[in-house]
Amino acid sequence: MAARSQALSLYKRLCRSAERLPTVDKLSQKVKQNIRIMFYIHRSETDADKIDRLLDQARADETFLTNFGAQPERIVAEMLRKVPKQQPFPN
Repeated sequence: MAARSQALSLYKRLCRSAERLPTVDKLSQKVKQNIRIMFYIHRSETDADKIDRLLDQARADETFLTNFGAQPERIVAEMLRKVPKQQPFPN
């Protein structure tokens, strides 16, 4: 039960971090959609080790989003120009 409340809290924090991203190429909406999808895919996971790994990965993603969201919009736009289109998100 504790993992479920941790996951919910982390989900909310990730969504808030995504909302703070620059508005370049609807980045915030795309990131929030991917957050929802990843949490939806793993919602019925019962293996404690895998849940811990998923939560650790989500915490690392939260740190990345927080740092990335603090960048000026022009820098983010330049970074996104260098990323290939249709890059899949890892599981």
